[in-house]
Amino acid sequence: IEIKEESVIEFLKNYNYLELKKNNTKLGGSSLLKKDNTSAKMKNSYEDFFSSRRSIRMFSKEPVDNNLIIKCIDKALIGTPSVCNRNINKVYIVDDYEKRKLILSLQNGNEGFGIQAPKLLIITSKLNCFFNPMERRAPYIAGGMFSMSLVYALHSSSLACCCLNWDVLPEKDIRLKKLLNIKKETIIMLIAVGNYKSEYKVAISKKEPLKNVFKFIY
Repeated sequence: IEIKEESVIEFLKNYNYLELKKNNTKLGGSSLLKKDNTSAKMKNSYEDFFSSRRSIRMFSKEPVDNNLIIKCIDKALIGTPSVCNRNINKVYIVDDYEKRKLILSLQNGNEGFGIQAPKLLIITSKLNCFFNPMERRAPYIAGGMFSMSLVYALHSSSLACCCLNWDVLPEKDIRLKKLLNIKKETIIMLIAVGNYKSEYKVAISKKEPLKNVFKFIY
């Protein structure tokens, strides 16, 4: 494209470091992975298990066994620290296509792939397990910890999944609670679950350099 605007030309001259060099590490886009390679990695070592977990947005048409999901929920319950040993976690497993479609229409960020996952999980924390304003963050912290345990449990069972945030206006939150008859609970997040395709793409996700993440306090 031939640019005639002088201010744009000057900007490009001053910020030519923005040009992507061929030898630079790719920062965006997607990469193609194979199911067999992922399965082999997760059984190889702890490091490979954690590094092989990715957010999956491409699912096979193979159905997911409800009993397998229940086993994953059990693993997550056993492996997650609880607040004062309180039983706060609940998981709603949505099978029905039309209900999944309706629920996903309330969530921001699943367009084009969410409905392809044959299962949709809704994670909640029971609010009647908390007793005063000082505990106002606890349902979300504990619910988030349980959700992450569940994601790794699904991964250990070779199930593909994608976390879906529940950052919505109160109107949508109330609508989903009414739809699922949820009372005295707060919705933490949604998880789309399915089986892996033989080949699938994942988003390239560059992480913050490790040295910028931790800090020793002396």
